Amino acid sequence: MCQLARIPRIRSAIHTGILAGILILSVQTPVADENRNRQGANKDTRPPPSPMVYRPPFRGAPSNRVLGGTRNAGTRSTVLSVISPEHTGLSGSPQPNLYFFVSDDVDDDVQIALTRRNAIEPIIDRTISGGIAAGIHLVSLASMGVSLNIGQEYRFSVAIIHDSANRSKDTVSSGFIARAQDLSSLEGKIESDDDRDLAHVYAENGLWYDAFAAVSRADFADGADESYHQVRADLLKQVGLGHVASHDLFIVRSLNVGRND
Repeated sequence: MCQLARIPRIRSAIHTGILAGILILSVQTPVADENRNRQGANKDTRPPPSPMVYRPPFRGAPSNRVLGGTRNAGTRSTVLSVISPEHTGLSGSPQPNLYFFVSDDVDDDVQIALTRRNAIEPIIDRTISGGIAAGIHLVSLASMGVSLNIGQEYRFSVAIIHDSANRSKDTVSSGFIARAQDLSSLEGKIESDDDRDLAHVYAENGLWYDAFAAVSRADFADGADESYHQVRADLLKQVGLGHVASHDLFIVRSLNVGRND
């Protein structure tokens, strides 16, 4: 049976602080560090990454993802989305990273919660005060000391709190995650700790959250080029997150423009 220890722990990118007795989460977006990570890095000499194919573990599983949107003062709509497949996504890690996307800067408080399916009380309930920047954000369960039980489903939700006195006005997005019960399909397929290879193995074996985390790490590793943005964008499109993929494709265009100046 495949050992869970062979699945590398995802790097933590969430910081905590105390303000007026309230735990504040500052969720770091990898995009913000992109230029810093690439400055002075050695160019990756490997061939361009091949397209990634995500094979859902349960064919025909019902959709349970919820996307959120709110109209701004103008005509644009801010889109909030957890980065998950429409069905319950799997992870082989007890403490996977979770991601969410917001299309525009948000000034309102943002609430992050993780709740066992059919439970009322969340096991994570944190509020980011003062809003967040547009982009893809990471939430590290390891940083919060939370582990998933094998076979248990959890609802991961993010809410923009527009009016704390009337939570029915929240913009909410949610999706589900479960820790895989059987990792035997990985036997003999993990030959290195290279995220570029791991991402493909995880995707082909139905481990959505691990695949997305691995390709994200490869994307922002020293020496990586914009081709990994394209691979991640293609992976997002396969689970109906084209609006998030457009964010990655915009970065590709921006990088190309910058390099041609």
